Amino acid sequence: MKIKKIDIRKFRSIEQCSMCFSDINAVVGQNNSGKSAVIRALNTFFNPENEEHSYIQGKHAYTSKSIPKITVTFGNLGENFQPYRDGDVLEIQQAYSSSNRRISYKYRSEGKFISAPDDLIQNIKENIAFVYIPPNRNPDQLKWEENALIKDLVEEYLKVETQKRDTLTPKFRAAAGYLENGALKRIAKDVEGYYSLRHTFKFSLSFNQDSNFMSFLNGIEMHINELGVDHYLDDCGTGLQSLTIIALHRVLANLRHQNIILGLEEPETNLHPQAQREIISSITRSSHDDDVAQVILTTHSTVLIDNIDHLNIALVRKVSDSTRGFKSKLLKLPSTFFEDHDLEEFKYYQFHLYRNSDFFYANHVIFVESKNDAEVVKILAERAGIDLDLYGISLINIDGVRNLSYPFHIVKKLEIPYLAILDKDYFIPYLNDELKLSRDGQGLPKYRYEYKSGIILNELIPTKSDRDAILNHMKTNHSKALDLFEKNNIVCMKYNLEMDLLCSDKAVEEMSKLLDLTEEQSNRKFILEERNKAAKKLDKMLDTLRELSNQNLPNSYKRIKKLVTTIASSC
Repeated sequence: MKIKKIDIRKFRSIEQCSMCFSDINAVVGQNNSGKSAVIRALNTFFNPENEEHSYIQGKHAYTSKSIPKITVTFGNLGENFQPYRDGDVLEIQQAYSSSNRRISYKYRSEGKFISAPDDLIQNIKENIAFVYIPPNRNPDQLKWEENALIKDLVEEYLKVETQKRDTLTPKFRAAAGYLENGALKRIAKDVEGYYSLRHTFKFSLSFNQDSNFMSFLNGIEMHINELGVDHYLDDCGTGLQSLTIIALHRVLANLRHQNIILGLEEPETNLHPQAQREIISSITRSSHDDDVAQVILTTHSTVLIDNIDHLNIALVRKVSDSTRGFKSKLLKLPSTFFEDHDLEEFKYYQFHLYRNSDFFYANHVIFVESKNDAEVVKILAERAGIDLDLYGISLINIDGVRNLSYPFHIVKKLEIPYLAILDKDYFIPYLNDELKLSRDGQGLPKYRYEYKSGIILNELIPTKSDRDAILNHMKTNHSKALDLFEKNNIVCMKYNLEMDLLCSDKAVEEMSKLLDLTEEQSNRKFILEERNKAAKKLDKMLDTLRELSNQNLPNSYKRIKKLVTTIASSC
């Protein structure tokens, strides 16, 4: 039995959201964006007794008068759920009424929700154990949970051992009798001797008649023996304690024949980077073995997020709301994302597997075609007094325009603001198709003014009138073309970043010095045609750029600098 989807309405900062579930699920977002609400909703659904106080205090309320509703859709159902199925799924809705402080459950039948019998909810809990691990717990909370789990575990083990014949209780009673006839009897007599008032009664100490071997369980403690050194578990770090508690939950669920769903909030809080990788790997393996059925975690860790598939990550963003100031919006790539955009899944993950964090943690994304382009943008940002990292601006080298469609569709679907900096030959071809056959008298490219096929033109520039105007302006007035490109979150270079730089006479002069050119060779045409490889080297480009004043920057560079400033002010 697994969760297929959760629908949350009017719960905490979430007005409404739906999230499809996989085996491993991550929810990311900035601080106080509301990402923990998904995990808390699941904990409320499965363990209402642990969240009831938050309901009463109004912490789970979207507004003072709203009714929180959490609907969970289950799949992989057993036969015992047959009477309650709606097709091949089971849909259960939990609602909380603040007027009578009551939590109620309903299930969907023939398109409508009807009251759920208690045995249905109990059956779900017998099949699934939702384990919530919050981000921060004090030592007393950890110790209490450790003790409670150990007690439950021992009870479950002993239930199995004693279900046919209880051989432990007689041994306990013999030990109890020994204590009662010895130390306890003497203590009672001494108490009687020290009793201050006259009395006609006697004291005695004995075990409760209902006492059995379970009475010993409160004294059990767990130890960690590492390299011959023994420690109490509660003396160890919170990371080790949390992982041990997860392990205890897994053992307990296995004994009870339950599937575990883990809800982990910010596991990186107490785990170093390698441990973070290991826990994801361990949980992934256990998910495949049906030990841990599913995991949902919130995280700020780039290590964790870069080890989880894009399709399994949900992004939570704060958006303004007139009623309550802000609300949380959850965005997630659909399971059909690759098919929807005709993307090659394998190629995509080859390119992006370790770069998820570039997208999901960014306030704004800037796409560039190469590492050289990225460094130029950094220099222009520095000139504007902007640290891209400080503003949460992610600079992504797509390593060639052939890869643009992958990240572009991601940021569009996740509604992440973006700017694409592209060379002119992305949109239109060289006049004679090859650069070397299409140069003018200064060595600069000439173009054929028609849009290329096989590019994501309509997605980048949705309006036909803009596309038509841009095509015309690229031929006659590049500044006007830049204005229309900017409207569509694009900077299109007049040629490309290297050639645009050399459109500046001052840049030609500085580059000629760096390349040790003779006076006769020190011109734009010679550099572009004869020394183009040397001129494209990053150190030469950056050294040349640093020698230019802002006034001497090419128009395309000035536009990038201006837009980076605008982006930073909005972050």
